[in-house]
This record gives sequence, structure tokens and C-alpha cells, in this order.
Amino acid sequence: MIKECILTFDIEEPEHMNIGSAVNFSDNAENFQAGLSKILALLKKNNISATFFVVAELGLKYQELIANIVADGHELALHSLNHKLIYKMTPEEFESDLTDGKNILEKISKKPLLGYRAPSWSVSKKHTPWFWEILSKHGFKYSSSLFPIWTPLYGSSGSQAEPHNIKTSCGSILEIPVPAVRFILKGPFSGGVYFRILPDFVRTFFERLWIKRGLPLMYYFHLRDIGLEIPPDELSYLSRLVNYKGSISAQKRFERLIARGQFISFDKILGQLKIIIKKE
Repeated sequence: MIKECILTFDIEEPEHMNIGSAVNFSDNAENFQAGLSKILALLKKNNISATFFVVAELGLKYQELIANIVADGHELALHSLNHKLIYKMTPEEFESDLTDGKNILEKISKKPLLGYRAPSWSVSKKHTPWFWEILSKHGFKYSSSLFPIWTPLYGSSGSQAEPHNIKTSCGSILEIPVPAVRFILKGPFSGGVYFRILPDFVRTFFERLWIKRGLPLMYYFHLRDIGLEIPPDELSYLSRLVNYKGSISAQKRFERLIARGQFISFDKILGQLKIIIKKE
């Protein structure tokens, strides 16, 4: 059993949101820099390493700030070039997006990227079966892109929530989906809107159900999930509800969570994940 939880962040700006829309995106640079810098400071204070899935165009816009992620000992991973939904791309378009983003971030990381997370979990084995093959072709060792519950924007009710290998013509690649447990209904609990709206005692209960199975627990956050992003002007009701509901109170809850100190990045745990999957 892996004792540490995997801590991940999706690093993007408000204009990258795929749910709802905003009429006016004001200059977000100061807000973005303050939010990411606070996360890095909190992780350093608690001696925690994490994986940062970064929208690659931000590596051009905020090169020094993104470089601080690497300088602080965290893993840099890819969250696409500019956050386009993958199920709206052709395989050729996705491969171009992937290689462009990979090149940008590898110039910052100074080493090959190992991990990828699809924007808004926008992949499935049914609709984008080519996704993992292209990742493997370009040297990626793992993906954390499947959402094992159907929603109107993303997810697939038929996909498994447990980490597993996906075989492709270019080799095998690890897929680590969003954790989800069944208690009356199947549901996620460890990030995003679910972390923001679920009471602590409910989330803790779901955590224990997941960990009892001997599976690694992964958390995932955006800046907005933990109160570190100011909502854009004239935001639609749907987008404000899904992306920002409960974000202010979630900041203190997040700080309590990471004060545990039992967190690690994907790159430091890949070997153990492979052993667990092989045993299943």
C-alpha cells in the first residue's frame, strides 16, 4: 500500500475554463502569479512535493514563475497547449497540440515530461481511443485523464476508477483516473467542485473507503478550487456555480489537508504504482 497521497494541480487561467463563459476576461496576471506563488510557499512550508499539470502557453507567458515549480523540486507535467477539449480534436490535431506543448515545457523543465492530463477530462476509451497511443509514442509514461462518471461535458460511466495499464502499439502507459467510490451512487470526492462542496466528514469517509482498497489516493486542484483565483467579470451563472462555488471556505480546508504532510508527486511514485497494478 502507498502511504502518501498524490497531490496534483491543474495550472490554467480563467479563459481556459470549458464550463460556462465570461463576457470579459480582465488582465489576470497579478492574480495568477499571487495564487501560484502562494501554493508554492505552502508546499515548501509543509515539505511537500506535487505534480503541476501546466497549460503550456502559460510557460511562455509566465516563464520565470513556471520555472519556480521546477526549482522548488516539483514535477512539471503537461495539461495541453491551450486547454482545448480533446474529443473535439482529430488525432492529428491532438498530436500537434501535444508536441508543441511538450516542447515549451521541456525547455523549462530541462528534462523529458512523464505525465499528461487532458483538459476537463475530455477523453474516453470509446471516443478517443487514439489518445493513449499518441502519448506513448511521444514518450509519456502516464496519464491522469479519465473521469469515471458521466457528466454533460466529460466523463464516462463505463470507465474504471482504479489505476491501470493501457496497451498501445507504441507500448503500455499508466492511466490514473480520478478516484471515485460507490456509496449509494458512484461519486468523486478528492478535488475540484467536489472538494469545494462536500463537507469534510463526507470527504473523509470517502477517502477511507478508497484507501481500504489499497489504492493510492490522488487529489487534484485548480487555483480557483482553493480560493486563489478571483472570478472574472460578468461570469455566467453556470460557470460561477461549477468553478467557484465554495472556493473561499475551501482555502482553509486545503491548508488543513496539506498540513498532514503525507503527499508526493507522480514522478516519485510511478515505480510503486506499477507494482500495485501488476499485482491486481
